[in-house]
Amino acid sequence: MKSCQKVSVSVVVPVYNVEAYLRDCLNSLLSQTTPFFQIILVNDGSTDHSREVCEEYCKKNYNMVLVNQDNQGLSSARNSGLRYVKGDYVVFVDSDDYITEDMNESIQEFLMKTKVDVLYYNADVVDELHGKYTEQLIRSEFLNGYIMQGIEYFEKCFPDDYRCSACLAAYKKDFLDKNNILFPDGLYYEDNIFFVKTVLNAGSVLCVPNCFYIRRLRNDSIMTGKVTGKKCLDHIAINILIWRELIDYPNKDLYLQFYKKYISTRIMSTFSFLDGFSRNKEINKEMYRMMKIFVSMWMPLYDEGSVNWNDACALQLVYNFLSDAALDSTEDSQMECTHLGNVIHRILVQNLSILPLKNRNKRVGIYGIGKHTKVLLELYQRYIGEINCELFFIVSEKKQDTFMGREVVTCNEIPIGSDLVISSRIYQNEMFNTLLESGIEKEKIITLYVPPLDCTCDVITFAEVEEKGHMREG
Repeated sequence: MKSCQKVSVSVVVPVYNVEAYLRDCLNSLLSQTTPFFQIILVNDGSTDHSREVCEEYCKKNYNMVLVNQDNQGLSSARNSGLRYVKGDYVVFVDSDDYITEDMNESIQEFLMKTKVDVLYYNADVVDELHGKYTEQLIRSEFLNGYIMQGIEYFEKCFPDDYRCSACLAAYKKDFLDKNNILFPDGLYYEDNIFFVKTVLNAGSVLCVPNCFYIRRLRNDSIMTGKVTGKKCLDHIAINILIWRELIDYPNKDLYLQFYKKYISTRIMSTFSFLDGFSRNKEINKEMYRMMKIFVSMWMPLYDEGSVNWNDACALQLVYNFLSDAALDSTEDSQMECTHLGNVIHRILVQNLSILPLKNRNKRVGIYGIGKHTKVLLELYQRYIGEINCELFFIVSEKKQDTFMGREVVTCNEIPIGSDLVISSRIYQNEMFNTLLESGIEKEKIITLYVPPLDCTCDVITFAEVEEKGHMREG
């Protein structure tokens, strides 16, 4: 294919009981400034009038084809549609969403110039639940405009720009076929594994700033519906599939730090997602299987090297779960829990030992007199030892003279030569700049959280997770 030659784009639209929204979707597909090469509608056993609407549109439009199948779920519908794709590229559009009229013309222009495996674009969101229009599916500008490998994009977009919806990209059909990239049949959250497979295999991807897709957020959709046992089990199954893809990636040794960040985040999100289902035996059984796979597959990532508070929280959650004697009291499991406990202890010592609180010859000021500071000092004494320095506390605006029995001063009253510790994750940058403006040397300021602050956990989060484990043991 020559660089100036046009590319053809097919659309796959899974359809299931969306008659109230379907015409909006189909009209947007047919109102393009440049027509799509092919529009494939997959009726996934709809029981309303969705099939009749599809048939009506297919009779009038030469580039639209209808595939009917028994209800098998979104993944199966998309996979069925892929078998009919004849275009060079394919885009996915959910049948309750719609697109801009210049989508096909614009993405063709990008693809004719680049021929990338995947072209990522943005979406606007019409939130019917709250009656507003949002921009929550728009990636940061720094990702736009240059071609990179898929794994590079994965690393750069996570976590702040992590958008795994399959509907936010155009995929080269030959690329999907060559790498056997399909959606997992019968599972919710299928876009997560599809995204990971895509970025791990893509030799070239490009992000563009255009919003071509309009996501309709409604209260009766799969994603906004209530959490069920099936969704919990599928969430666990998707995690395991993702981990297997990551471990099989040929160049994983170059990205182990990123892997650690990604895996820790997924572990924490899984425990949060499953909150409320802790007494479900089937879910507990699958969760236990997932934790055992994690320990055998990924614990070496945490045994050495730099670790942050996200990692500590993730491991503590795993430790809490596996140390429940009701699940498994075998010698191997006890050894795994002992190892987990030792790694968590090492992480805490590593992250807290940067504080010069044991040195009797030091004068140390801690900026902040809230819960974070109290928890920080409690953890320090438990994992490092007694506080022997001359300790005082710093505030931006003085409203009390003492805190925890120690003197409180303002930023302008800090004794010369003191070492300073910022006790906050959320306000760390703001506090740091305030100290600099007060004439403090940068070298005298100690921060607990390493920039960029993509670590969402802090000492308070860890202490809360740790306490839940103690309560469970009790």
